[in-house]
Amino acid sequence: MTARHYVAMFNRSLSITSGGGNVGEIQFLPVVLLQLVNSSGHVTNVLNAEPYMSGEFTKLTNNVAWKNTRRRTDLVLAYSHFTYQASDRKLIVVDIQGWAPRDNKGCTFLTDPQIHSPVYKCFGTGNWKKKGFDNFWKMHVECNDICKMLNLVRPPNK
Repeated sequence: MTARHYVAMFNRSLSITSGGGNVGEIQFLPVVLLQLVNSSGHVTNVLNAEPYMSGEFTKLTNNVAWKNTRRRTDLVLAYSHFTYQASDRKLIVVDIQGWAPRDNKGCTFLTDPQIHSPVYKCFGTGNWKKKGFDNFWKMHVECNDICKMLNLVRPPNK
């Protein structure tokens, strides 16, 4: 829900600042939580489910300062940077993967992000807090054209 909230804000900001230009769009697949219940009414398993997507699943960034150099990553790096700024530096959405169009046109569909936050404790064991922030800035060493178009600001000393 958090990643989808920020992606809606990001896409809206992109649309406004690009003046209708096609810089791309991203969406996170909807996720549902399934609780499997036995005949006694007890929960036996809990699962997350997403719609099936055909095509090539592609890892674009991760938690440890890596980015895919064979595919376009400027859009998703700008999205991660945007989440940091739009949340007043309280969180950052990273570990981006999904189905990206090869021609960089159309929508990139994403799944299974990780959120780092030194403030919020609800993002599981993958929340590396400040270390997660630091890893992102090691990967995103310089703002790209999309970051600049959105007037995103880097943290001091990063």
